[in-house]
This record gives sequence, structure tokens and C-alpha cells, in this order.
Amino acid sequence: MPRKATGRAWGRVRAVAVIVLTSLVATMLGVLVPTAAYANTGTVVFQNSFANSTVNGIGTVTKPTSVTNVACLTAAGNSATLPLLSCAGASDAEGSGKLRFTGLSGSEVGAVYGNDTFPTTSGLDVTFTAFQWGGDGGDGMSFMLAAVDPANPATPTSIGQGGGALGYTTVYGAPGLPNAYLGVGLDVWGGFSSSTYSGSGCSKLANFGSNVSGAVVARGPGNGVVGYCGLATTFNGTTASRVTLRADTRAASAVPVQVLINPTGSSFTSDSGQSVASGTYKVIVTPVGQAARTISGTLPKVAAGLYPSASWLTAGGIPKQLAFAFAGAAGGVVDVHEISDAKVVTFAPAAQLAVSTTSYSAATSGPGAPVTYQVAASVLAGANVASPVSVTHTVPVGVVPTGAYGTGWVCAAPVGRAITCTTSASAFANGTALPALVVNAIVTASSVSGTVIRSSSSTVVSATGASSATTSAMTAGTVSVQPTGVAISPAIGPIGGGGLATVTASTGGTPPTAIYIGTTAEQQAGTPVVLLPCPSGRAVGCFNIEGSALVIASMPARPTPATVTVTVVTLGIAGTTTYLYASSPAVPATPTATAGISSATLTWAAPANNGSPITGYVVTPYLDGVAQAPQTFDASTTTRTFTGLTAGGSYTFAVAATNAYGTSAASARSAAVVPYALPAAPVITAATAGSQSAVLSWSAPNNGGSAITGYVVTPYIGAVAQTPQTFTGTATTATVTGLTAGTAYTFRVAAQNLAGTGPQSAASASVTPNQSPSLAFAAPPAGQVGVAYSHQLTVTNGTAPFTWSISAGTLPAGLTLNATTGLLSGTPTAAGSSPVTVRVVDASGQVATRAITLVIAAAPTLTLAPPAGQVGVAYSHQPTLTGGTGPFVWRV
Repeated sequence: MPRKATGRAWGRVRAVAVIVLTSLVATMLGVLVPTAAYANTGTVVFQNSFANSTVNGIGTVTKPTSVTNVACLTAAGNSATLPLLSCAGASDAEGSGKLRFTGLSGSEVGAVYGNDTFPTTSGLDVTFTAFQWGGDGGDGMSFMLAAVDPANPATPTSIGQGGGALGYTTVYGAPGLPNAYLGVGLDVWGGFSSSTYSGSGCSKLANFGSNVSGAVVARGPGNGVVGYCGLATTFNGTTASRVTLRADTRAASAVPVQVLINPTGSSFTSDSGQSVASGTYKVIVTPVGQAARTISGTLPKVAAGLYPSASWLTAGGIPKQLAFAFAGAAGGVVDVHEISDAKVVTFAPAAQLAVSTTSYSAATSGPGAPVTYQVAASVLAGANVASPVSVTHTVPVGVVPTGAYGTGWVCAAPVGRAITCTTSASAFANGTALPALVVNAIVTASSVSGTVIRSSSSTVVSATGASSATTSAMTAGTVSVQPTGVAISPAIGPIGGGGLATVTASTGGTPPTAIYIGTTAEQQAGTPVVLLPCPSGRAVGCFNIEGSALVIASMPARPTPATVTVTVVTLGIAGTTTYLYASSPAVPATPTATAGISSATLTWAAPANNGSPITGYVVTPYLDGVAQAPQTFDASTTTRTFTGLTAGGSYTFAVAATNAYGTSAASARSAAVVPYALPAAPVITAATAGSQSAVLSWSAPNNGGSAITGYVVTPYIGAVAQTPQTFTGTATTATVTGLTAGTAYTFRVAAQNLAGTGPQSAASASVTPNQSPSLAFAAPPAGQVGVAYSHQLTVTNGTAPFTWSISAGTLPAGLTLNATTGLLSGTPTAAGSSPVTVRVVDASGQVATRAITLVIAAAPTLTLAPPAGQVGVAYSHQPTLTGGTGPFVWRV
């Protein structure tokens, strides 16, 4: 099928490589092709002069992004058309430019990959012209080959290290070219010859190990920090073997380079007359002002485990599929590094693939917007393809692929931003257009433009033994009419899925490419259920277009209830309706139970109905942890009372809700409650009379399942109940007051709990309350030391007999208090004032006290020293008396 030069170029690259790899496999298996040498009748798979301001010719290139890549075109005038722009300050006229890797600045790196990969079975003849000039001898340039996954031959996106590594090898623990196979370095500075740029596992070779400026060097397979070992060098240890690979001007610095790789079973002679033996490589370089120099050797075999998979290699250890790259690097010493007139030709005709893609999307799309790609792949005229063909389509960042389909294609699930489809047929004649392929995708980022969707997508078509083709310049398709009148019937169904549903929509005659089913969030994240057109009749997981209806044979399941959007996608546009996924109700929250008299009242909140109204509830009581018979209720209320429960038993309850889709799981059980009854009758253990009161004691009865909150004591005079007295709390001793002294009483006690007041106890023994004693006697008279003292204390009220005592203080020395009679008596022996408290207890244990002070005077002392008198003169003298107790009687 006709296509652009860029797509066609890469298709031809694939074809060349196919023949190379076929021959290589034959060599490895010991089955040689005819021994006559090839003449170059192969396929040009890449040819570009790089003389213009845009990349044109046969094949395209891509810039690896692992480094700050300054690769550009020296022809002026291109500031927008990728993959290569005009260099800053570019001044070459259109048609006279070069591909520049570095300018005259230190530590720059530039590199490009051929945008497609090719099989090695047909051999490879690569020619280009290198230019290194204008500075003081920067590091140099390289031609590189890297292995790729033959099942998914994606062009690598990174290169190795800069400086003397020339974009190929490792250095100081930094990784080299991923899955490297062969690197040819124009080693101007000499670093590419140094062991510094070898990874682990390399043997020491002659003329490798130190910087050797002016050499052409080949290095072998490597990955990460392993390998990249030296294979051959033009330097043989003599000054004469050094080559000149640069000059002061571009015109003077041209160095033609030819790299030939022959993994086939026969020798090959190129158009330039170079002969390459089977299973070898050859590099021919014509230095500045010197004769051509050649290095060659056996094609290196890749050690097991170096690449991600053994499937990348033939039985002889040669990569099945390769990508090529050019690079230039400058370290502290600078030069301009450029190439021109790159050409890649296979030894023999190679099968070539071609691909073009049309994208359909809105001018600017947001999350959830559809994107559609139509992919057209073909086998170009030339060699046939003898294996299945695969297409891998990669969408831009901010877009995710959702699925692809086409007659004769088997499509895998998307992985990241890529989706791969493979033909079910395994052989295609050259010139065959493959069946059309449709790729559906969803935008997941904000403001993704149609330009980005086209320019940042890529489609790769590949087949074992064929040259791949890549397109990243996609045609903008015309977005179809938006589907209208979208509806689905039925519009509700169970989360378990199943059941036929019919979607109707007016699409303007454009067949839908996908139906998405998911919540708004799922659609915006690119994760809805994706239904693609069924390849034939009705089936699960797809939809059929039947007249004006889209028939979904079995609605997909989803894990949770939700209202979802059903999106009908045509070319780059969609229409929507809603569908309700319903299920049994959600699990109710833990209910709340309240105990009652042989009952319990349960309250709960209605749970989410999950799309269908709740029609009832099932409540399961548990008695002491053992499930009882469930009880079913309608949905009119969420409060129910359960009667006939066992008082004192521990009950919990679990609730489940029911709707048209089933019954939910049971809730967590409520907190335990204990239904209760009236408490039993207490037993009175003691009754003691007091002062117009009585003290009762009793034993607590069975509480009936509810804690006792108090007691009611009823006094009886004979058989007549008196006013009851209530005592709150759990104390089992209480004093009943307000009784009539001298009246005989009996008492009955009843306990109280939440259920009310229980039955009364049996009557207590009869007790007769009395009045409490009181001490109202007059203060005792004072006493005198040495004089006998006696004073009777008296008590009012109370019940004899009484018991007297001193409860505080000490009686004057010599006095005592009779405990039975209350008589104070004795002969004081010391004077002083003694405060004491007198205490009396009557027969009922009632107590009275009184504080008094007993005063004991000292014995009297007379002081008499009368003065002399005189006859006839009146005489008077008063003797002095101390101590004693008056009144006093005086006599001589």
C-alpha cells in the first residue's frame, strides 16, 4: 500500500534485517546457505543525508532522552518540526547541512537512534561520513548497535555515558548503552581505548587499557555496568598506527566510515567491494589524509543472562533484532562532532513492514474523554513475511489505552501506555495490506490537545525476520457525530452482572468502537470496564451491533453498588447514559438495645439500600451467646420491642436488612442487655429499738436482673401499716425514725429496682422505741482537799438500767463515778479544776453526755501575827485565811 517516505523507509529497514537474521540463524544451526558470495542486492532501510533542516529521506530518527541531548541539524530554518530542530545559530543552507552532535562547548553529548529496528538475519552494510573539527580534539564519535526485544521491538530511549564512553560504555559505575551489542568508536581523544570505560568481566587485551588517541576501536556486548569489552583497535602499539580523525575545518575533516556485519552463512561483498566472511564484522575507516584502515573480527556472542531474556538471542548467541544509533561526545576538550550521508542497507532483500495511523479526538480533551486510533499496517513490495505481525501502539502521557480490536488480530491487555495486537495469521505476501486495527483510549489528564495526541503517540509494526516500521506523525481524523439519545434497558441490575442489556444510540451511521461502563471517577482515571465489538455472535465481554441497537449479552459484574456511566464511543467522541448496579443492602450499623421487664427494645439505623428500597429486617437475638430464633419485621420502623425474654439472661441482637436483591450480612451484635423482673423479698436479720426509732438490718434479695436501687421499710403497729420510709442505695441497714416511744412496732422491708418495688419481707420481731436519755443535772458543788465528797448525778428519760462513765477528761484525784448509780464520791487529795465529760448509756443503747468542771479547793490556812495592844486603846486585827471553802466559822 502506498505511504509516506518516512514510514516506507522504516518498513524497508525491517526487511533488510530479516534476511540478516535468517542467515545468522542458519549459521548458528550449522545449516549454511549456498556458499557463493552475496553481491549487494539488499534493501535500503535507512538513508538520510541530514543536509536539510528537517529529517527526510528513507527512515526517521529519534533522540534518546537519558542525557541532555544537543543533537540538531546545521541547516537553518527549523524551530518546530521534530524529531530534530535546527541548531541554535545554524547557518548552513538547505541541502548543505549536517547532523551535529556537539558544538564547541565542554561536556556535551548528542545522539540519535534510527527510529525502527531490524532483524540481523540479512546482514548489514552501514556507511556514513564523520566530521570532527574546529576545536582542540574532543573525545570522538560512535556507531552503536543495541539488541531489542524481538517480540516488542521498541527503540531504546537512552544511551551510555558521555566523554570517552562515546555514548556506548559504562564509566565509574554509571550504566552504559542498554543491551549493547557492538560499538565502533572514532576515538580521537583516546578514552574509548581505556579500560576505564570497560565494565566488569572484561579480559585485558593488547593495546587496550590506557588512552590511545587517534584510533578506531570496536567494543562488544554490554548492559548496565557489565561488559563493553574491547574487541579490536587500529592501534598496534606504534606511532605509525595512529590515525587522524579530525581537522581544523569541516571540509578538511571528512572521514568516510563503513561498518559491515555478516551473521549469515555465506561471505558477502558489498557494492564498495568489501568482502565480509560469514559470522564476522568489518569496519573500514578512511582517516584524514591517510589510507583506509580496517578492523574486523568474529561477531561477538552475548553471554547468557546479559540481556533481559534468552528469547532475544539466536541459538548462537547473536541478537535477533537490533537498533542502531550514532553519537558524539566532548568532555573537557572540545570539537564539533557531525555526520552526514548515513545509509543502512541489507545484504539481501528483506521483508519490510509499513504502518500509518489516524487519530480521532477533540481539539482539547479532559479526563474521561475518548480517543480513537485507526491503524493501517502492510507488507511492502519485496520479500514476504513468514511470521505473525505485531502492532504496538503507545499513547501520550495523560492518555491510557483501553483496548484494541480488528478482524484477524489478537490483542493483549494494555500495559502502561502501550497495547499490542498480533495477527492470527503467520504468513503474508509482500504488497499485502493487513486488516484494519482500532485502538481505543481515554484521556486522564487535563487539557490534552489533539496535537499532543497525534505527535506524542507512536505505532510500531514488527514481525520476526522483517524490518519494523514506526509512525509518530499521525493523521488527524475527522471526529464523528456525537452519539445522542443514548439509553440502556434495563437500567438497573445486580452487581453480580449477567443478563442481557440493550443500548440504543443515534451515532450518525458511525459504528461504535467501544462501550465503557464505570463511575465518573473510573472513567476519568481510564479504568472502566471496556466492551469492544464482538468478533462474531453474542458473547460475554463484548457487544454486538444489531441493527440500531448495541446488545450486551451479559452485563459485566462490579464489586460494589454504584450508579455508573455507560459511554458509547465512536471515532473520538462519545455519548452517555446511566445504569444502576444494585445489591442487597449495606450491613446495618451496630444496633442499640435497652433492657425492660422481661423484654428489650432494639433501635437501629437504616443502612444504604444499595439501589433497591429496603423491604424488611431480620433480627436475631442471642441469649448468653447462643442464637435464638430470628424474627422478621417489615421496614415501617427501625425500633422493635422483644417480649417474653428471660429475666437475668444476657441478650445481644444482630440486624440484617432485606431488599429485592437479597439480605445483607448481619450487623455487629449490640451491647449486652439483661431483661429484668421485680426483686425478691429481703430477709430481716435484726431489729433494735432506738429513741423514737428502730435500727433494722436485712439481707439483700435476688435483684431480678436489675440492680437494686433502694428499699422501702413499712412500720406496723399491730396489723396496721404505718407510713413507709424509702431508703435509696444498696445499704442493708437503716434507721426508721419518727416512731412513738413506748409503742410496740414490727417492720417489713421490700426491695426496689427498675421494674419497681418487690414483695415485702416477713415481719421483724417486735421492738418498742423509747426516748433517749438526757443529762440536765445542776453543776456539782465544789469540794475540798481532805474533806469527804458525795454528789448524785441524775438522768432524765431513757430506759434503766443506765451505765455511767467519764468519756473525756479525768476526775479530781480521790473521786470516782459509780457506773451503776451515777454517784460522784470520795475524798479529794489535790486542789484544782478538772473539766470532764460525763456519759450515760441506757438499756437501749441510747447515749447522753454532758461536760462539767469539778473544782476542789485546798484545805484552809490561817496566818496570824497580831501586833501588840495598849491598855485603854481600842484594838483590831484581821487574821489572814487562805484555802478552804466558805462560809467559815471562827472561834478561839
